[in-house]
This record gives sequence, structure tokens and C-alpha cells, in this order.
Amino acid sequence: MADYFCFSLWHDDSERTGEFGDIDPRTLAITAALAADLMAWSDWYDRGLDMNDPAASCWAEGEKDTFVQQGQRMLERLRDELGSSFVVTGRF
Repeated sequence: MADYFCFSLWHDDSERTGEFGDIDPRTLAITAALAADLMAWSDWYDRGLDMNDPAASCWAEGEKDTFVQQGQRMLERLRDELGSSFVVTGRF
């Protein structure tokens, strides 16, 4: 899930411990390539923010679809690399 100035990965253990927050992908047991791609995806989202007028932030023509498609591909890669011991969901 992309959010401004956060990592694109999140943990939600709110039902058990009350904890919720973003996760640095470089701290997970995934390939360096996937971690770098996740970091780049987060940076791409951040670059779309107009700090002077956040309400005016918008995507270039077709960019949102490309962003979501890339996120979905990385979601599948993340599921494959983490395996069945993690529940991996996506929100785009």
C-alpha cells in the first residue's frame, strides 16, 4: 500500500498486539532486487505529491494504471519470496 513518505509494505497486528505500521523491505528475507523495486515504487509515489498544494497532486495520463500494475506484479513476487508463512495482501 503506497502512502506518502512511508515504505510500501505494512504490517497489521492490531487485533493481537495493537501494532500497525510500515516495514522497510530491506529488513525482510527477500531478494535485494525486490527490496530495491519496492523502494523505487514508494519513491515514485512520493514524487507525485505537490507539497505546495497536496490537493492538486495527480497522475500523468496512464501513469496510475502503470503504477498499480507494477504494484500488483511486486505483490506476486513478494508472496513468492516470503512463502506461505506470511499473509500478503494488496491495496492499490
